[in-house]
Amino acid sequence: MKTKTLLAAIPLLLAPLLVSSTASAVAAPPRTLHFTSNEHGAYATTQALGFRGHDTTMSTWAVNRIPAGSKALVWVGLPKTRASAQVSPAFKAFVAANHANPKLYGFYLTDEPLDGTDAPAIRAYSDYIHAHAPGKKAFITVLDKPGRYFAYRPAVTHLDLMGLDPYPVARGVLRTNKIPQAFAHARASGIPGSKILPFFQTFGDSYYTAPTAAQLRYRIAQWAARVPHPQMDYAYSWSKQGTSLKAALATRADWRRIMAAHNR
Repeated sequence: MKTKTLLAAIPLLLAPLLVSSTASAVAAPPRTLHFTSNEHGAYATTQALGFRGHDTTMSTWAVNRIPAGSKALVWVGLPKTRASAQVSPAFKAFVAANHANPKLYGFYLTDEPLDGTDAPAIRAYSDYIHAHAPGKKAFITVLDKPGRYFAYRPAVTHLDLMGLDPYPVARGVLRTNKIPQAFAHARASGIPGSKILPFFQTFGDSYYTAPTAAQLRYRIAQWAARVPHPQMDYAYSWSKQGTSLKAALATRADWRRIMAAHNR
């Protein structure tokens, strides 16, 4: 009798463990897509560092040439001011050819639009993507300037992702409040935390000073405290982008080691 009673009780004893295991599986955070830009075809090198998100032109050939296991964020490049709300025939043709392409992650519609006048155009492209390429992302970056987070919030533009790019190191000074302020401003402006994309300053130019290794780690930690499991994050930039940058990931081995550890 005791043996039968014990056997009968086993499912009841295991039930909490099974429920806990199932709940843990469901609650597992999504895998972040780590993205960098200005790769100029160096996809194998960047992917070895854990960057599975690559920038490409709006070309089927360009998307298909990225390595297996990675995703393309296609640069569309809408004008920063007075962009037309009419979706271009070239964009429609590209979407028709690639809407089911497993290597296509989404579309980088524009970078740092100057004011809210482009919101209707961005919304038109976002809606077209969602209607004709379900599951692909619509993305822009936005400067923390008065009114811009509010003007481009997803409720208006229907964006899936918004990159916040407060660059904390300028003129040799680490401005520790830049990231906390930008994040708080974005949330107060109606941008959900789930749609915020962290930006890492992996560059230096005549104004924005190339960060030290310690400063880069500090900024990564600041973002992790606010957006611990983003859909995507962005290290700008891989290369020098012509003559406009004095330092980039490709020139700094210490940055590459830090980003490789972060990405993995």
